[in-house]
Amino acid sequence: MKHIYCVASGCYSDYRVHAVFEREDDAARYAVELSKDRGDDEGWALRSSDARVEIMPYYPEGGAPEIVTVYRAALLLYDDGRVMEDFWPFRETMDVKPQASQEWSHEVVVGARPVLRYVRAPIYSGKGGRIEGTCLDARALIQAIKDRAAMFKAGAWNPRSSRELNWQSGEEPAS
Repeated sequence: MKHIYCVASGCYSDYRVHAVFEREDDAARYAVELSKDRGDDEGWALRSSDARVEIMPYYPEGGAPEIVTVYRAALLLYDDGRVMEDFWPFRETMDVKPQASQEWSHEVVVGARPVLRYVRAPIYSGKGGRIEGTCLDARALIQAIKDRAAMFKAGAWNPRSSRELNWQSGEEPAS
C-alpha cells in the first residue's frame, strides 16, 4: 500500500493538516520549518508549532479502504474489591489496511477474540484501575470483561500483581 505524508499540528479543535507530501523527507523538512520560532521586531510572537509528520494510506482513484466495526469497552476495578458495573461501551469504524501495512493484522489488533488490558492511571488516585478491551464481536468483548471482573471479585485474579497487563481472552495473563 502506498502512503502519503501529512504535516499536521494541534489536537482536538486545534488540529490542522498544513500540507501533504509524497515523500517523507520533504514532509519532515516542512515540519521542522513550521516548528521554528518566528518572533518579529514589533513584539508579535508566533507560537511555535508542534508540527509533526503523520503517515496516511493513499487510495488511488477506484481504491477503497476496508472498513470494519470495532467494539471497545471498559470496566472500573477498585483495589478494595468494588467493581463499577457500568460498562463504557462504544463502537467505531476503522480502516484495517493501514494496520496490515504496518505488519499488524487486524485479526491481532481487533479480532474475533477480545484483546484486553488492565490500566492503572493517575485518575484513580492509586485506588484502582480499569479493564479495557477491543473486539470485532460485541458480545464476546462484554463476556470477556465480565469474566475477568468475576475472577477479580472472587479473588482469583489480582491485576496489581500481574506482570503482563495485556492478553487475549482465552489466555491467562502471567502472574
